[in-house]
Amino acid sequence: MMSGPVLRVEDLDVSISGERILRGVNLEIEAGELFALVGESGSGKSITALSIMRLLPEEATIDRGKILLSGLDLLRLPEYRMRDVRGSRVSMIFQEPMSSLNPVMTVGDQIAEVILRHQKAGNRQVREMVAELLDSVGIAGPSERLSWYPHQLSGGQKQRVMIAMALACRPKLLVADEPTTALDVTIQAQVLSLLKDIQRNRRLAVLLITHDLGVVANIADRLAVMRRGRILETAPARTFFRFPRHEYSRELITTVPGPGTYRQEIRSKQPVLELHDLKVHFPVRKGIFQRTVSTVRAVDGIELEVFRGETVALVGESGSGKSTVGRAVLRLLDPTGGIIKFEGRNINDVPARAMRTLRKDLQIIFQDPYSSMNPRMTVADIIKEGMNSLDIESGQKERDARVVELMEQVGLPPELRRRYPHVRG
Repeated sequence: MMSGPVLRVEDLDVSISGERILRGVNLEIEAGELFALVGESGSGKSITALSIMRLLPEEATIDRGKILLSGLDLLRLPEYRMRDVRGSRVSMIFQEPMSSLNPVMTVGDQIAEVILRHQKAGNRQVREMVAELLDSVGIAGPSERLSWYPHQLSGGQKQRVMIAMALACRPKLLVADEPTTALDVTIQAQVLSLLKDIQRNRRLAVLLITHDLGVVANIADRLAVMRRGRILETAPARTFFRFPRHEYSRELITTVPGPGTYRQEIRSKQPVLELHDLKVHFPVRKGIFQRTVSTVRAVDGIELEVFRGETVALVGESGSGKSTVGRAVLRLLDPTGGIIKFEGRNINDVPARAMRTLRKDLQIIFQDPYSSMNPRMTVADIIKEGMNSLDIESGQKERDARVVELMEQVGLPPELRRRYPHVRG
């Protein structure tokens, strides 16, 4: 006799500030199943996850529907009971581990806090449980890592700690919201493999929120495609990639680039960016007098050319020096040696004031948008900040119009310009 699904969402409608975000969402996840919720940014995936956890922002309202966890209607629970459910029966892994971990608490204390919230155990027993959890998620030397702080861990290690924390009280359902987006491809593969192993070994129900169809193809059992707050299609993963039913699903699959998608002849003969023997070294200092005892050669002799109209991918695992190259190009780091040329001009010795003006033509997109945007500023203010600073466009009306134009170019509804970064994913 088969038991019912671990999670059942029925006809879920959610609004934020009066705007309908989710429209009649229905999904089911069985024990031991990894279910992927797929869709573009703003489709409602993360709002679905936060609804399940009852962690929606204050301006959000659940207008209709049921969320059943092993038959228990989570929407009918008072908050004090929901706090008991979170962690013990359903847990969540967030997208950016550095934003989720407390920087002033050790890794051991943070995981222990979850255990002590839901179980009675002595200090020694809790310490052993935490070490076992860290070992189970592939953290080397788990007993030594208990006293480490988040900043002492790599990105992959931080996400493994988040997984350990989520599994601390053996929940039945794990919600993973873009858990590997901030990681490089090598670490991403390791973390996804770990999630799949845990799901199989513990018969855990996993809801994976992602926009990456490659990830879905590798590890998902079933999936649902979401767009504009609606579920368009639900299917086994193997069936979906061979026979997608909905037109939007077919569009999603065809947008995944193949090896030759962007190959074309570069007509420009003059490089926009040139790096010659670029070096960025960092001294390692120790002791009271901070004497230099060694040097980290983060970048050591890079040669690179980028032509107009060309996209060059700099690929490598975590710690290989990719981000250091990017920061050096923008002079956010001073290079130790070598030459950086932009449009034929050596920018190594450009004074700070002149470099500020030059940054009109040299821009960077950082890895984590949550850490890059001021939560106290509206979307419009964030976009206009650079224009105001560099005196781009003649007046506020022109800048306001430019904000609308830019948002439309990147597929954002202009009406979002008065919102704050935390409102949508």
